Amino acid sequence: MSQNSPQLRDIPPEVQDIVKRIPLFANASSLSIAPLQGVISLNNANYRVTLGDDAYLLRVGADSARYLGIRREEEIESAQSAAKAGVAPAVLYAEACGVMVSPFLQARHWEAADFHQPANIQRLADTLRRLHAVKEVAAQGSEYRRIERLIESANTLGLELPPNIEALCEKLARIESERLNDVNTIVGLAHNDFWANNFLDDGETLYLVDWEFAGTGDTLIDLATISMAGGYSEEEQVALLDAYGLDGGASLETLQTMRWVVAFFEAMWALVMDGLRGSGSDTSGKDGEYNYANHARRMFERL
Repeated sequence: MSQNSPQLRDIPPEVQDIVKRIPLFANASSLSIAPLQGVISLNNANYRVTLGDDAYLLRVGADSARYLGIRREEEIESAQSAAKAGVAPAVLYAEACGVMVSPFLQARHWEAADFHQPANIQRLADTLRRLHAVKEVAAQGSEYRRIERLIESANTLGLELPPNIEALCEKLARIESERLNDVNTIVGLAHNDFWANNFLDDGETLYLVDWEFAGTGDTLIDLATISMAGGYSEEEQVALLDAYGLDGGASLETLQTMRWVVAFFEAMWALVMDGLRGSGSDTSGKDGEYNYANHARRMFERL
């Protein structure tokens, strides 16, 4: 595989070097690679690699991961465990620097309307139960610790935190204590980042992708994130809880409390991303022009 081959000529040199050291690709006599089109990724670069009749997804992680509290070893363990449970693509190759290879799935990302179909609410609940049944994963997926890491990064980067940050942290600590002492709290492998672009649907199986923030933790975070991502009404929130196996009416208040925690995480994530990259005017995430500052402001106002 020559560095000057037509298939690799338009790919950054650092990505060409990555391809050459991956055993699956290193000795390939005919290989093509191209940036993945139509996929929103705010923190990584994704490529489709074609080798004969087979296609693969190559994810190249960004250096900003350390400021976002991402620990690649934990991400790899979580992704591998989820794949074994049948809810994520197989991990064919991974490096602690953020490189990961998986099969390229003939599937589509969800759109807003998909979240509201009753059959999909049931599919979400079924998929989550399979994921959350995965135990004994060493990776730590505490949303509380992740928020603390983001606050540390904001301080390191010299970013301006909201004036009520201490009160927000005190409330977060109270919620964590209540959840730890709640006998109904389910601890298992949690994804912690369930937005529409992290679902892949082939019409039969609902695959979960992007495991950067995953690990063992309070699994209700996943239901809270989904209900926010889908813009669920209270009725739909109850339906999701019931489908999952909880008493929707009795658990609704707790779910909404966890939605507050998710909003806190989103606010801090967006603040740090704005500090790292700045913000454009775009809200769709295309071409790296996502407006992180506006997203952080909206989430802090929500808190």
